[in-house]
Amino acid sequence: MNALNELSDIESDCLAEDVPHPRLTEHLYGQSAAEDVFLSAVRSQRILHAWLVSGPRGCGKATLAWRICKFLMVRAHKIHHGEENGNPSSLDVDPEHPVARRIKALTEPSLSLVRRPYDADRKRIKTQITVTEIRQLGDQFALSPAGGQPLIAIIDAADDMNNFAANALLKLLEEPPNNAFMFLISHSPAQLLPTIRSRCGFLHCQPLDRGNLTRAVEGAGFSLGEDAEAAAELAGGSAGMAIQLQANEGLEIYRNLISIAKMMPNLAWHKAFKFASDCAIRGSEIQYNTSLMSILMLVSRITKISVGLNLGQAVEGEQECLSRLSKLATPQHWTELQLRLSEQSEHAKQVNLDSVSVVLDMLLSINGLITSNNRAR
Repeated sequence: MNALNELSDIESDCLAEDVPHPRLTEHLYGQSAAEDVFLSAVRSQRILHAWLVSGPRGCGKATLAWRICKFLMVRAHKIHHGEENGNPSSLDVDPEHPVARRIKALTEPSLSLVRRPYDADRKRIKTQITVTEIRQLGDQFALSPAGGQPLIAIIDAADDMNNFAANALLKLLEEPPNNAFMFLISHSPAQLLPTIRSRCGFLHCQPLDRGNLTRAVEGAGFSLGEDAEAAAELAGGSAGMAIQLQANEGLEIYRNLISIAKMMPNLAWHKAFKFASDCAIRGSEIQYNTSLMSILMLVSRITKISVGLNLGQAVEGEQECLSRLSKLATPQHWTELQLRLSEQSEHAKQVNLDSVSVVLDMLLSINGLITSNNRAR
């Protein structure tokens, strides 16, 4: 749980195997407003003990949290050695500073990283952050750091905590130790306990514009290449999602999904079953998650069109397909389906349901909504 915990081959707070972890990312794009909020707190000497870093998935929340972590620890080191001079104008630090290097290697003893742990017995990443991880954080916070270093914890993501973990965290937030700071990364802050939110400062990250999205993707070592327009359209301002689409065959998966959606409500069972089976055949949790993401993306885009929003075309034939489907149910029904499928996919991952059944059931739910509305007309 803390800085010394064993790393699995794929870290649970990383998008994919080949994607750099946020702690290794030197540049943050498009989030200067959130950075300025924190720097203002530093300059006024009003740094809160806990910060909720919110915003859409993949827009740079974790990168911001890690930049702040490196900034605070390097700054404390400099102050302790009489090197700090003046008010900071940036969160940038020398990446070769000894403290920054220890943070990247997860060997800084004052740092705690709370994330879904790796289950060595089942050889997979657990679906939740449990009370055990939060209690270990409490033990870490009970220690006295050396050299004036602050105690810092990054929880990525706070949304992954179960109820017991959330209540244990609340106790830490109610009585935070001196010189300790917690950064809670959240994609859906409204789902967190109100009492947790009320004890945090807010750093909100915005969706990235096209230029910053491209720079962030390239900074992570990826090129969207020929599919740049399609990936950017589907990503909706999320560099993380654009990388996920590119790295995990996401665009191919989405194209296959559109070919199935074109035939609805006359669902082609053989195509639907093959689409669902491919998730298991490829044998990757990331591939399965990309398939779920694609289905949720499809329903989200149909919902947006149903309420009159104009979307660009991501793949060939998409606009005509989504426009037709959007008219086969009411905007309210599409909205309700989007919420239900989102909750269903999260529940399925938490209780480890069969991936083929989950994906097939989601496709049947979309087709069922269209069919039932057609009968009602």
